Amino acid sequence: MSSYRTTATIPPWHRLAVSLIATAGLAGCAAQASHFDSETTGAPVTTRHRPIPLPPAELLARSAPPSCEAGSKGLSTSSGANENVDQPHLAHRLRLEFERDCYKAAEARTRQRLARLQAAARATSDGVRRDRGAR
Repeated sequence: MSSYRTTATIPPWHRLAVSLIATAGLAGCAAQASHFDSETTGAPVTTRHRPIPLPPAELLARSAPPSCEAGSKGLSTSSGANENVDQPHLAHRLRLEFERDCYKAAEARTRQRLARLQAAARATSDGVRRDRGAR
């Protein structure tokens, strides 16, 4: 006796299930095929989708630390100020003021760069959401 079934012994609902699965599979392939340009390269057709914007490379690169050392800018302590003022105290105060102003400006530049990076990341996220919604 053979272990293979003939078509007469297969229940009709099995044949129906197999034919439905095969039809669904072929329909899925047909839907996928419509997204490709079969006449030229077989590449996906992208007429409906806009490209996803990526952040500029300069926003992703590590920035250099600020050079706010008093000696790096050639800060001079000779100011022609009143000679009664203690020169070491004046030099220390000028150095501290210079460094404070330099670090404030560096912090402002960093905040502006961060704001631009956040806006670029938001645009990328919106592009991904838009692309997912179009599919």
